[in-house]
Amino acid sequence: MTRPDRRRRGAVLALGILLLAAMSPAVEATPAGCALSVTPDSGPPGTEFTFSGSGYTPTTLTLKQDGKPPRVVPLSFGTDDPFSFPLIATQTDVGKWKVVASTADGSCAGAVVIRVTLPPTSTLDAAPIVVNQAPVIAAFAGLAVLFLVSTLLLLRGPRIRRRR
Repeated sequence: MTRPDRRRRGAVLALGILLLAAMSPAVEATPAGCALSVTPDSGPPGTEFTFSGSGYTPTTLTLKQDGKPPRVVPLSFGTDDPFSFPLIATQTDVGKWKVVASTADGSCAGAVVIRVTLPPTSTLDAAPIVVNQAPVIAAFAGLAVLFLVSTLLLLRGPRIRRRR
């Protein structure tokens, strides 16, 4: 198996674990030599975010979103430096995320912010609505006949014959 294949499989595994979401505290410090970058930094669900960095080899990826528990994904690059890996955003990932890639001992961590935007809305085509008019005309004709019969009965009034 080639390195790109291992990375892709690792990314798919990371995405699966990301969706299962284990809880763990994130490393907040970002030393100068522990940079993390992402391309692109925003996009709708389905966007592949590619994270990369150099100078350290992260073993954990932590994704934080306000008001939600963090998602922790284990990473395995061996001794790859520089490193790079993709993550694909899903429909449930919409929002702003702080992403932290950190080493096992916590001595080095790089952080970036990504935004998963709302998907584009769909619109209805401006095609005309076709309505079968025959039942509508029949219904109105029936109502007209009912109105006429009711009116005639009311105008005639009750006729009572008396016998003598």
